[in-house]
Amino acid sequence: MNKNLIPILFLTLITIVVWVAFQVFKITTSSTIPEPTQNQIQELDPNLDTSVFEDLESALK
Repeated sequence: MNKNLIPILFLTLITIVVWVAFQVFKITTSSTIPEPTQNQIQELDPNLDTSVFEDLESALK
């Protein structure tokens, strides 16, 4: 193998490894969910408001 080719191959390998690492970092840190959708999927309160049921019951009577 030509001795002039080894540094070029080494630098190419380093460039590819750094490029892949930056792309993986970019993918893992950026969100793919649009802002309106993020607002719509907020966590719901698991506790029921019993006053609503009481108001419904009194309205039906």
